[in-house]
Amino acid sequence: IGKMACSLGVLEKGLDRLSVAVGMVPRGEVGLIFANVGAGLMLHGHPVIDDTVLSAVVIMVIITTLMTPPVLKLSLARGKRRAKAA
Repeated sequence: IGKMACSLGVLEKGLDRLSVAVGMVPRGEVGLIFANVGAGLMLHGHPVIDDTVLSAVVIMVIITTLMTPPVLKLSLARGKRRAKAA
């Protein structure tokens, strides 16, 4: 959802906002870095991010990274069809 909000910065007519948003998705390395730092931080003797949450973040990063190329391909194809129709 946050990436969709970023696509609102694309103000020029004819540019595909969805493709911009989808293209920004595979930024998982940042999520992995923050999750790893959180797993190493302790608060009252417990990690800020426990093993369950760390596993969920890793799975989420893998899934979004793998699904981005096909979704981006579909989005770009949709944009080309719209451009030809206009």
